[in-house]
Amino acid sequence: MPSNADSTAHQNWADAVGLDLVARSNTHPVLEELKRQSSLVPRWLTDKESIECVRYRREPFGDTSEDPLLSEELAYAMSQILMLVYTNQKFKYIPMLEPSEADRRTPIDNLCSAVWTVYSGLEFVLRSECLLQVPKMPRGLYEIRPDVSIFIHLPLQVDEYGAAVSKACSSAACASEALPNFILHWVTEYKKAGSATAPLRQVPEGLVTGLYQRRALGFVDHFVFGMVHHSKYLVEVLAATWEPIDSVDSSGLANDQACPTASGSGDPNESDKIEASTSPDSWVSSTAPGSIGPAPVNNAERLPIPDDLDPEVKKVLEKRKIVFYVVAKWNVQFTEDVLALFLFMRTVQKLGLTYRRDIETNYKSRLDALTELAKDNYEWARPPPPRAPRSSGSQQGSSKRRRMDVNVPPTIGEQHNYCNGLPYSDLSSMFSSGEGEYDDSDESDWVQGSCK
Repeated sequence: MPSNADSTAHQNWADAVGLDLVARSNTHPVLEELKRQSSLVPRWLTDKESIECVRYRREPFGDTSEDPLLSEELAYAMSQILMLVYTNQKFKYIPMLEPSEADRRTPIDNLCSAVWTVYSGLEFVLRSECLLQVPKMPRGLYEIRPDVSIFIHLPLQVDEYGAAVSKACSSAACASEALPNFILHWVTEYKKAGSATAPLRQVPEGLVTGLYQRRALGFVDHFVFGMVHHSKYLVEVLAATWEPIDSVDSSGLANDQACPTASGSGDPNESDKIEASTSPDSWVSSTAPGSIGPAPVNNAERLPIPDDLDPEVKKVLEKRKIVFYVVAKWNVQFTEDVLALFLFMRTVQKLGLTYRRDIETNYKSRLDALTELAKDNYEWARPPPPRAPRSSGSQQGSSKRRRMDVNVPPTIGEQHNYCNGLPYSDLSSMFSSGEGEYDDSDESDWVQGSCK
């Protein structure tokens, strides 16, 4: 169970990045439309006498779609959907040998790969355990490593705006170069058992990264999505977006998006609203009475806003905070729930294609304005470490370096220590500060690696 200090640090980080940790269950209109679209199924799945349906269901669904592509993709994916259901049912009824996290996540990974790899073409890239940079993390941390990250792949010409802008327009934390061509759209965290605290903290961190990247590119009306697999059988999907500070009332609900509760009363205190827990390991926190809540993230001194400025650029210049919604929860023991998860991911993929077209069409004009009017939006990403100095002597003028091999002992003066850019013969100079202590520089904690 996380300590009170961990909870406080997490709350402080959320305030610093402008993230409201009170999750909303009153659905945003965009999310409501996504859920409606993801409820449509091929006509054959509503006919219990059809050849395709007879193996899968006893009762037909309701709403249907005539989309032939949906019919083709779902017919292919039903094997993975059923494998996920049957696997989890066997875990439940054969409990003597406890399944590992890999046992539980592999069937879900297979289903996700069907959506984001098989059906997506080159527009999306799925990566496991890819480092993401996160703004203003506590205790000197700069990266997180979600179990799964899904990126929209779109070649962008951002280098001309400088290294700092390129880095801020990236979400992947590859130290060697900025990667603005990969736009974070979805993150997934797994936890095989126990409390949902850890993954429900890690996923919002990934959502924050995606939204800071979108804002740097000039888009604050996009959603970024996350999935949490926890408590053995539950899958929970979250969505986050930027919203203006003045559009959120004191209860934390968006004024123009309040929806009636299940009882129809519209009371935000009804049980279907996700409330902040008072336990120390709570993954959501409510603002204490008398406090000012998450700090707006656009507080820096800026140039005056021209009257003829593009309204979409003006949106980016508004004071905003990040809000997130609990979209749905599904139990992976039931075919209907796993089918709903598949259809929802497929709908989010289509939304990602819409975002891709939006970014491709408008990012240049927005960057032209925002890099002048909102320079603080490009200061959230930590700059890459300086390049290692070239060595003297026999190495000068050579474009190649010997590759380090664990089976070959280093040759003094030729083999290099790539962590610090020094020949092994110069390692003694690293211990010149104090009594044999290594002088750890600020750059040493940057992860020298690339995304897997």
